[in-house]
Amino acid sequence: MQRFREWVLIWLLIPVSIYAQTSDPVLQRIESLSAIKADAIAIDSLQKMFHQKSLTAEQRLITANKLAFRLAAASRFDEGLRFCHEQITLARISKADSAECVFTKLLGVTYYYMQQRQDALFYFEKGLKLAEQKGYYKIAYSCSSNMGGLQLDLKEYAKAEKSLQHALTLMERYGAKPEELFITKRLMATLYDYQGRRKEAAAIYESTIQSSLQNRDSLSAAHAMTFYADLLWKQQQYQKAIAVGWGAIALERKGSNKNALLASLTMQRKYLIGQQNFRELGSLDSEIIDLQKAVFSTDLNKEISETEVKYKMAELLYQQQLTALTAKKKQQLLLVTLIGAAAVTVLVFMVVSQRNRSKLREKLEAEKAAAIILGEEQERMRMAAELHDGVGQMMSVAKMKLSALEQELAGQDKEILERYQGAIGLVDTSCAEIRQIAHNLSPYWVMKLGFDEALKRLTQKAEGTNTRINLYADPLPPAADKVTTSTLFRVIQECINNALKHAKATSIDVAVNIDENGIAITVEDDGVGFNQASLGNHIGIGIENIRKRIHYLNGTVEWDSTPGKGTLVAINVPL
Repeated sequence: MQRFREWVLIWLLIPVSIYAQTSDPVLQRIESLSAIKADAIAIDSLQKMFHQKSLTAEQRLITANKLAFRLAAASRFDEGLRFCHEQITLARISKADSAECVFTKLLGVTYYYMQQRQDALFYFEKGLKLAEQKGYYKIAYSCSSNMGGLQLDLKEYAKAEKSLQHALTLMERYGAKPEELFITKRLMATLYDYQGRRKEAAAIYESTIQSSLQNRDSLSAAHAMTFYADLLWKQQQYQKAIAVGWGAIALERKGSNKNALLASLTMQRKYLIGQQNFRELGSLDSEIIDLQKAVFSTDLNKEISETEVKYKMAELLYQQQLTALTAKKKQQLLLVTLIGAAAVTVLVFMVVSQRNRSKLREKLEAEKAAAIILGEEQERMRMAAELHDGVGQMMSVAKMKLSALEQELAGQDKEILERYQGAIGLVDTSCAEIRQIAHNLSPYWVMKLGFDEALKRLTQKAEGTNTRINLYADPLPPAADKVTTSTLFRVIQECINNALKHAKATSIDVAVNIDENGIAITVEDDGVGFNQASLGNHIGIGIENIRKRIHYLNGTVEWDSTPGKGTLVAINVPL
């Protein structure tokens, strides 16, 4: 299943071939919107683009195609299915055959993302027949190849071979791109491998390598070599597998795809260990470590360093302004000493100056707090994106590579199989943890679901077996901007976390009330409470963060707590 998913994601991202390459600025705009990483933003932008009346029929079809993909990738399946069916109906009314073929295929794509493979097969087959009837053969071979991949995954090998062979016939006849041919040929080679027809699988890889090198397509040649080396290793042609693996690495070292190079180096390391070739293994390990650092650390460390510099510069500016104010105060005091006759005037001047300094200091404090809050949110979102798109993707690749070993381990003893299953389990757990951390870091719920629904999810997720959370929330008014919404969500989240971690509460009440005076929030628990007087200046980081965030919104926050009688946090923010 993992091998097919890797393949189909590549296939689905290949643009529909009926769309001609163009320098049209509208199409370039559509591509840029489709490339936005945040699903919610990309979908919203594509929807707005789709409803622009100035679009041509081709531009509207391309926009709709991109939108359907993003809806499926974002797990917004009901919207995606409804959208595809609506477009098919409109295409039939307007007799737009190409659009009907495209959206029939996209229904298969959507059901694939939903992991409903039989439904996906149904629509891919329907799209194939319709495209061949209407003469859209490039859509036809895409559907046929998708069918072959799904049938291979379902172990329907005879059907898979028929579908893949049909796709290859159409590709060769109607001029498919090299990357399209390679993906389908790789599927055919995988099918032959599963059936024990490894000479035929090897022939596919050898011909692909030869044609790619002749066409100076080093990337396709390197990919073919990597899979060919894996096949040779299964055939116990160990030295040849190592030689082919070095060939793939040599080509990838000349390119810029560090992730592909890292994957090939990792596979080569397995071969060298298997042959106990420790002489070459040392240098290979060093290169892998250096490459991992380059892939995972360089950009992240650079951005973190830039953020730290920004914060330090803001702090330095603040200190310089305070120093300037202090120097000014000394000059004023010296002036008072030297000009005794003007004592009353100087006194008035000092009072006014002190008031201005206080206002300036408050302004600087507010600006500093605002910069820190906004910087924290941006850093959280960036770190979440790095975890999800960087580490998360590499963990998925790691799982794919581990899964590829399952067939090789089929004949091993039970202990090795249990250790292998344990490793797969650890990778799955790590992937889930990375996704959870990424969601906690970024204001994902607030952006995608809105403040009210996000609060419901937060309280539902925070409820433990011994803690009940009761939520009473009025909808936030339209006047509440994104910063206010995100800040209030973070504050409520911190209050709930404090009650769960420190108060040992069995019940927590959260209320959000809106009136003409603004937003009133209370978070009350029945936990152990604390002595406010004993805190003194030893205020925790969590409480200080809450104060700074609410102060930035020009609001107030108060704590009312007594040991053994719980804690009440009262927050008021004007609109």
